[in-house]
Amino acid sequence: MTKVILITGLLAFDSGKTWFTYNAANYALSKGLRVSIYKPVAGHDAWTQHHTIEISRELKLLLGHDVSLYAELLRVEPSRLHLVNPVDLLLSPLDVELYLNSIDSFYKDMEDQFSRIVLSRVSKCRKKVSSHFLVRENIAKAPRFLRDEISSLAKELSAEAIDLQTLLNLLTSREVSIELSYCLEELVGENDLVLVESFNNAVLPYIDLRSSIRKIVVVSVGKALIYDEPEEVWKVIDEGLKENALQPLITEYFVKRIKPSAIVDIRPRMDIRTIDEDSAAEAIR
Repeated sequence: MTKVILITGLLAFDSGKTWFTYNAANYALSKGLRVSIYKPVAGHDAWTQHHTIEISRELKLLLGHDVSLYAELLRVEPSRLHLVNPVDLLLSPLDVELYLNSIDSFYKDMEDQFSRIVLSRVSKCRKKVSSHFLVRENIAKAPRFLRDEISSLAKELSAEAIDLQTLLNLLTSREVSIELSYCLEELVGENDLVLVESFNNAVLPYIDLRSSIRKIVVVSVGKALIYDEPEEVWKVIDEGLKENALQPLITEYFVKRIKPSAIVDIRPRMDIRTIDEDSAAEAIR
């Protein structure tokens, strides 16, 4: 039976999920397992990961740095990239010149990832088609050179211009959730191990994933918290949602309330390809 392990972060940023996920997959491959990494929703920054614009142009598919790393490790064919990452979001910094009369709004919007989504891809695994969307009000707030580059990429990808709320409605729709589940089913049918990487510190990238998960790993800097009983986590989250609409959906909520089954030390490494066997072995055990 295929083991599906959820990997998420304790921090909103820089928890180390990418290195941990890559390491676990690399270790599993070295043991002869058939492995896939599934990143249902990915986000990347057009400024700090500027090279992804060129990667996306070459592939004719919006794709981030982390997924390109995973694809190289797992030798994923370009025609199957949508399967391991059905939803991709390109974020841009904001043009501070537009905010000089309200600098507080600049800080607020920079911290709001939704305000920075400029280009998106939503792929349908069953039909093997991808649609791209340019977010009108957000691209208008990007710095000039980035705005020009992203607009050019959007044109090459035949992206449809839409407003942010329309995009968010699509991303949270039942239709997209069904597609995400179908993508996972495809990967489960082909592999011994599927590592599902969540988005930032979200407990789940989409709700329907719950029934597939056999283990949860919460990554922080230098440590991994392992939860062998996902049902306990779902119970705590469900109880929390009765009182609070959002807080239970981030990892901090259940980490405060449930003791991990195990805690693993993560070694610092200079090269992502160097395998940390101890942390990987415990994670996929």
